[in-house]
Amino acid sequence: MSYLIPLQSDLSAAVRKIIITGLKEALSILSISRGLDQEQFKKARKALKKVRGMLHLVRDSIDNEKFLEEEKNLKDLSRVFRDVRDAIVIGEALEKVRKLTKDDFDAQEFKDVKSALLTYGEKTIEKVFENEKDLRTAIADLQAAIERIPEVKIKDTIWDSIEQGLKSAYRDCFEYFQLCDDSNKKEDWIKWRKYCNFLVVELDFFSEFLSSELKTWHQGLQSLSEILGTHQDLILVEEKTKELKNQLESVQSGRNFLDRSAEIRVKLRKEARKNAARLFVKSPKEFMKKIITSTGEWRKAS
Repeated sequence: MSYLIPLQSDLSAAVRKIIITGLKEALSILSISRGLDQEQFKKARKALKKVRGMLHLVRDSIDNEKFLEEEKNLKDLSRVFRDVRDAIVIGEALEKVRKLTKDDFDAQEFKDVKSALLTYGEKTIEKVFENEKDLRTAIADLQAAIERIPEVKIKDTIWDSIEQGLKSAYRDCFEYFQLCDDSNKKEDWIKWRKYCNFLVVELDFFSEFLSSELKTWHQGLQSLSEILGTHQDLILVEEKTKELKNQLESVQSGRNFLDRSAEIRVKLRKEARKNAARLFVKSPKEFMKKIITSTGEWRKAS
């Protein structure tokens, strides 16, 4: 399904369509109570991310109470399947690490650690997907949201809201890059990834209208977000390893695994800082000038 803002479109109608499209896509996937697999689940989560991204872009053009209501509903929906997300992330993170290291991460001493993690993931996914009550609740919430969205009033100043939303998202990324340039605190890096991911999603809506320079910049931001995502995934893997320590054959293998993962995160932080230094050279104000120039023809047409 398309999540692009089309040329010569009614902007308010286009915004509603994107939000409803995301909700309907998630609903159609989650309605498959039998045979719901990991790839379908990831598609549903991506669709909901698009919805949240658009809501944040136009939040100044809708009633604040209404925005907070819908944002809370979307967060609640995400929480329903948070355990599945974490379980999927563990398997993907281990595969990423294997490709990144190509060395002793496949060593025999780590096999019981990885086995414990993957077993945990499989059991968690199976347990959540079998929970029909949570699935039915999520489906009902999505259906209710689809019915509410057409009634949400959008003010005429919608482009002003979008402009402010993009500027705020860039500022958050910019400020957390500056913070993480010195900080190694896990919570700071998790928030930086969150803001970068939001900006990636929000720029996706306008990808057809971005200049070649901005398209290249957008691709660089996507790469940065992926690096930060791997870093965050490893944090989760380390936390789960500590939780599962009693299930490991060797306490030392768990410690060695955690040390190796921490070493990889150091390298990822170095790579992220290097990439971000090339990306965040403009102030939020200068960045928006580029966006406004790039999308000028589209905005006139809309």
